[in-house]
Amino acid sequence: MSEIEECRQAICSVVCGLLVRCHRTHGLCVWPWTRRPGPTYFSFYCAAARGDDGWPLFLPDFNGTYCLTIFQTHVGIPSWSGPEVYDRQSVESICNLEQLRRWYDQRLSIDAFLRDQADAISTWRTGYLNDEAERYLLTFRVAAATAAQLRQPLLAYDGDIDGSISDEEVELQRRLQTERPHERILRVGKIGFSVDGRACLPSGDLLYLRRLQREEPRVEAIAANIIRATQVDRT
Repeated sequence: MSEIEECRQAICSVVCGLLVRCHRTHGLCVWPWTRRPGPTYFSFYCAAARGDDGWPLFLPDFNGTYCLTIFQTHVGIPSWSGPEVYDRQSVESICNLEQLRRWYDQRLSIDAFLRDQADAISTWRTGYLNDEAERYLLTFRVAAATAAQLRQPLLAYDGDIDGSISDEEVELQRRLQTERPHERILRVGKIGFSVDGRACLPSGDLLYLRRLQREEPRVEAIAANIIRATQVDRT
């Protein structure tokens, strides 16, 4: 495994850990995106905090109101998201996943952001079911594991913000039939995921992640099974 691949997996682990900690209780979500030909990013947002247009507030936050965006492939904060783009000395001193978590905790302003949305979160929480939260967390973790195993970026629907919605994305939405696909569809190459716990193969076949989880609880194994099913589709 290359250094970039190891870094990508470690960053995904940090992101998944933050979601496990804050999604059920505070509606913390992640929007994976890119601005080609530039890097790919993870931007955090709150499902409860929305503007008049229904779009999540501060997503992505180019004004630096909060530091909520990180790179997918390397440790660092983009210059428009926070004051520190890349602290080489501190990054090179990171030896394990726990140190990496602390590195991000010290730089991201997720806690402050969620405190500022307390009223909206309180209202949102009354209508959000635990089953929905579990499906979201399972889907994101499986999608991230699939991206890591395929060595491809994880992107949201219309996650290339300078591009247009591709024919493949339109087809994914037709098959998955989700509301707010920009928030509810993730994709890794031609594999799509809906955060209600479904995966869509290039053939159009749907896999239900809860069923796969009953057969094999580890998300890495679920991802491997999805990739294997995709390869079978091609034969």
